[in-house]
Amino acid sequence: MVQTAPDLRETVQDTRNIAHSYDQELAWKRTRLKEDHWYIGDLVRDGDRSEELCGAEMIRMCAEFEAENGRLATVLDVGCGPVSSYSYLSHHGLADLTGVDPISPRYAKLLSKFSLAAPAKQQKGSGENLVDMFGAESFDIVACRNALDHHLCPALAWMNMYRVAKVGGYVVHSHSIREATKEKWKQLHQYDLFPSDDDQHMFVEDTTGDVLNLTAGLDLEYVTSAINRNESNSGWFSVVYRKTGSNESAELLAGVLRMAGRSLDQRHRWALSLERKVNKTVRLGR
Repeated sequence: MVQTAPDLRETVQDTRNIAHSYDQELAWKRTRLKEDHWYIGDLVRDGDRSEELCGAEMIRMCAEFEAENGRLATVLDVGCGPVSSYSYLSHHGLADLTGVDPISPRYAKLLSKFSLAAPAKQQKGSGENLVDMFGAESFDIVACRNALDHHLCPALAWMNMYRVAKVGGYVVHSHSIREATKEKWKQLHQYDLFPSDDDQHMFVEDTTGDVLNLTAGLDLEYVTSAINRNESNSGWFSVVYRKTGSNESAELLAGVLRMAGRSLDQRHRWALSLERKVNKTVRLGR
């Protein structure tokens, strides 16, 4: 049975505070670094699990691209965090890797405190403004791992990932299935991502239960996927699409605009809530 998102009134009452969510992400990474957790260290230093984290499919695509085109593939990692999980590509000269993240400068400063630095170029940015940053059809491979659902508007971020990928290039995505449901729709987790029954399409669902097929209506050819679906219909899903053209259906564009408008409304309500709290604090302080 298909799960549906809860009514917004039944979720946590403080509407989305993105700044606080980013602070939490930074604090979580700081704790991992203090604990000397292997994950970030392996990516930075090309440790034992760096190749595994990058993934055999990504390495294969980059190797085949260079063999066919006589140059390195340009790869964009959207929502890369403190260090791209595809760093193996940079360490071994397999691709020209660029990472973008909304708090990239803060992550770089954090890494420097532990005498670490990302091996690939990483800059401040998000999926919602990729076209403004790089221009259309700028990368051979555009990838996002467990970050699309953290965006202000995943549907818009996905559309921009498609737009900055070159025709003939690839759009690669990995995510935790229905993570918002698992995290009880708190803070960054305002959208559920899940695959179709045949694993060839990808859907997004928001807190109102509005569901949008992200892949129908785009010139994307399904290439391959891998899924680990458990009994609760959650788990992990990875998929690769090849971009065969630049068409975008009117139906999909309408869905993206609908979800973008709802995201803006959600942020507006949080801003008003903050304003009321500030005004109350000022009055009490008089």
